[in-house]
Amino acid sequence: MSYPAGAAVLAFCLLAACNPVAPVDTPPVTVAIKNPGINNKRITGFQEVTIRSYVPGEGVEQFDRALGPSPDERVEIKHAKCVIETAEFILTFTTPRALALPKFTSRPTRGTLKCVQGDLQGGVSISPVPNTPVFGHPTPTGLLVAALTARIAANRDVWVYSIPQITLYPDSESPAEYAPFPTEDPAPAAP
Repeated sequence: MSYPAGAAVLAFCLLAACNPVAPVDTPPVTVAIKNPGINNKRITGFQEVTIRSYVPGEGVEQFDRALGPSPDERVEIKHAKCVIETAEFILTFTTPRALALPKFTSRPTRGTLKCVQGDLQGGVSISPVPNTPVFGHPTPTGLLVAALTARIAANRDVWVYSIPQITLYPDSESPAEYAPFPTEDPAPAAP
């Protein structure tokens, strides 16, 4: 191994140690299928996903609340109670946790992931994405073929859910210590 490659591996290992994550040593939790007569026929297998919950790190005051703080600006928390719900299934669990989410033929619906721990709460939208590539060359004919196969693929492909990690914030009753942007003090009320 060359010196620059060895230094890069060493730096990566040191950075990975700076942001420890809780181990997940339990088997994946499976979902409760809604309308099993219809949806069980659409399930082609399961994908294993690990869900973790985070809070903004100390001193982090400004970030885009939709995206949450960057990985080096957040701290993992354990035991957040979460629920994932779509029209096809529902699943409740406690973070960090490995999940066995179904893979569907024909596009499933969007859903939500919501978590709560004490006065902290958070939620994100989850979207199905095709798990099969669409083929086509970067030529006018190839683009036409890609567009046509994408339309056919929407009903024949295997769809999986893209689930981001979730950041929890204090609810509206709590102090705004994790507010996404600094808030100004309101003007004092007139006596």
